[in-house]
This record gives sequence, structure tokens and C-alpha cells, in this order.
Amino acid sequence: SRFIKEGKVRRTYLGVSGIELSQVAPLSADLPKFGFLLKNSKTSSAVAKGSPAAQAGLKPGDVLASLEGERIGSPYPLQLLLTRYAPGVEVEFSVRRDEQEEKVKVVLGEM
Repeated sequence: SRFIKEGKVRRTYLGVSGIELSQVAPLSADLPKFGFLLKNSKTSSAVAKGSPAAQAGLKPGDVLASLEGERIGSPYPLQLLLTRYAPGVEVEFSVRRDEQEEKVKVVLGEM
């Protein structure tokens, strides 16, 4: 419906990479069963420099547990949940960091 209103496809950008925990949680009792673990890889940083995620203070090792109250994980992976919001919108993530949960607001960018 955004395409019809604006006449172009606008993709939301957060600027993170990592692992959907619902896919790997059964392999480790130490990991939460749901969420998105911000994790560096050989080819990308967990939080891209200058990205909306970096500006909001997200960092490697954080677990994005929910977006606007919607649990991240099967059947709603992070990428699918992000498509519900337009670039420029401020959203709230529930983030697990150092065994504590906190709320982090992020203004979503555009790819």
C-alpha cells in the first residue's frame, strides 16, 4: 500500500546483522529461544557504523527481543517485522543486554 501511495518502493534500514535465535536456540541452552542476536561475521559488522542501530546505541551481543511489543522470531523474523514500518518512523525495541532488558528507540533509515 505504501507503493501505491508513494509510487516507489521504500525499504526500511536498521543496519544490523546477526542470528535469528529461533533457528539456533535448540542447539544451545545458554541462548534465549527467540530474538535476534547482534553478532559480527567474517563479512559484516553486527552494527553498521553510522546506521540507525548505531545511532540508537545498539551493540554486538545485544539481543533484540521484540519490536513494538511483537516478539522477534518464528513466525515473525526481524526482517519481516521491519517491513511493517516506513523509513523515518521511530520504533521501540526490547533489548536484552548483560542479562537485563531495556527499551531502545530507533528511527528507521532507508536503504
